[in-house]
Amino acid sequence: MKLHFPKTGLIAGIITLLMLLSANQQPLSGQTTNDSMTSRIDTVMGRAEEQLQRSVEHNARGDWPTYRRFIQDSLQLVYEEKLAEVVDSLRIVCQNRIVREKDQDEQTINRLSRKIESLRDSLSWGLSQVATRTAAEYDSRIENRRFAYLKQLRAEETKKSQGLFKVGSTTENIIPHQLQEYEQYLLAYFPDARCDSVQDFITQTYIRQNDWARAEHSLLRFVFLFPESPLAAEVKNIRAGIFQTERYYQNFRDWLVNVVNLTPSFPDPATRYYKFLETFRDNPDATARAIFIDEAVQFLRLYPEHNRAPRVCLWLAEMLNERGRPHSAYTTYQKLMILHPNSAEYAQALYQKGRLQRARFAEYEAARATYQEFIQRYANDTLAVGILYELAEIADLHLSQWENAIAEYQRFADTYPQEPRAITAMVRRAQIQADKMNNNDEAVLTYDQINSRYPDTEAARDAILAAAALYEKGKRYEDAALKYYSLFENYPNSEKAATALENAATIYETRLKNNDKMIEMLNLIVTSYPASKNAVRASKKLVKLQPKTK
Repeated sequence: MKLHFPKTGLIAGIITLLMLLSANQQPLSGQTTNDSMTSRIDTVMGRAEEQLQRSVEHNARGDWPTYRRFIQDSLQLVYEEKLAEVVDSLRIVCQNRIVREKDQDEQTINRLSRKIESLRDSLSWGLSQVATRTAAEYDSRIENRRFAYLKQLRAEETKKSQGLFKVGSTTENIIPHQLQEYEQYLLAYFPDARCDSVQDFITQTYIRQNDWARAEHSLLRFVFLFPESPLAAEVKNIRAGIFQTERYYQNFRDWLVNVVNLTPSFPDPATRYYKFLETFRDNPDATARAIFIDEAVQFLRLYPEHNRAPRVCLWLAEMLNERGRPHSAYTTYQKLMILHPNSAEYAQALYQKGRLQRARFAEYEAARATYQEFIQRYANDTLAVGILYELAEIADLHLSQWENAIAEYQRFADTYPQEPRAITAMVRRAQIQADKMNNNDEAVLTYDQINSRYPDTEAARDAILAAAALYEKGKRYEDAALKYYSLFENYPNSEKAATALENAATIYETRLKNNDKMIEMLNLIVTSYPASKNAVRASKKLVKLQPKTK
């Protein structure tokens, strides 16, 4: 016999039975023993279990084997329960520790990432300063002399020749020389010294010459690059007034005024220059926007290691291509990839390089190699969709490599089945198989694949008709008739179903000499599409087939 107590009183039960063992050696006698036992029970487990304990005592008194077996079972249950509690506690402790350490690791990674980014920006700025002069590096005495010369040069006007045979003729247009000297000063001292004043000299020179596109460029350059200049208010309120008064700016006046009035002061010269380029490349004035190329080149000269240099390099290449200089654009993409191989712009440069090789230089093998490199590096990039399709087109349209072409079209359709060009790829694959490789059976399988992948679409219905036509062309007339009939069977509401039935009827009549099947097809046309022209023709044919009565 096994005796069990509730788990809450398991220890108490064991102690009780131990006391029972003692009682077996000294039999219970009288009210004194009972009172002592009652007191012990109350101490160990509470009076709530007293009645249960007395029942156990009565059943088990004097049975030593039962007591020993019960103690063994009860201790086993106790220790198993305790072991489970310890295991659960250890599991919780370990899980909590893992979570804490993971959180600490993530915080450490985030902190170090921010630190690295900060150090990278600082390094970029520091390296960029190597390429340009700072206020502490130029000789102020020489700068004073150069600026004094520029002020005197600014006052010069084009002189006229005098003499007996030289009546008011111009000796030389001084403007190009003035502008060249101003630009030389900026190259030597930007962004320090009195570059703001010299930039204003350039603006005023273009205004006097009515060169409105370059005046616009110079004004915007000042607004972005010299926001803290003492001349800033004068430039914005007086020089920029030309945007309101000159007719040249009427089509993009609002854009220019907003740029002048809303451009904030950015923290450092490199950022100011970058923001100037970012805004100027969207300038609606196409004539002024052409100057972007020179500005981008200047930025890359001043800040070749800046973290924005790859982006500027990308913009420069795009503008060069837009301005009809594809070879220069190509080499600029190459420059970006060589100088900034880990930049985010590398993928775009690689893609544009392949496009130029294909579209502008007709270097189809090179373009394919470039695109394949892109797929290897950036298979999950959004640009990979178009590149996979272009790889198929290159093999198909340019290299006549039919095996590669059908493989690439299939890869595109399998990789991007929901992409709009997936059906086009499959159709072109079937056409190559039929027309270029003379493999009608494989072409039919491809058309069947279109029907199964894209059921109840116009492409699916066209694929059935194309497959039937291939069977007919290959003199597999029974298969052709069945394929035509399948269009009616699968898509009875299609506008092409009646024509498909009519084609099947013609095959049964002329090729298979099966008038019964022909009549069946014609009757389907009449009953299913009574308002169609196909039904009119089918009815006439059925009338002719009826036996003449005498």
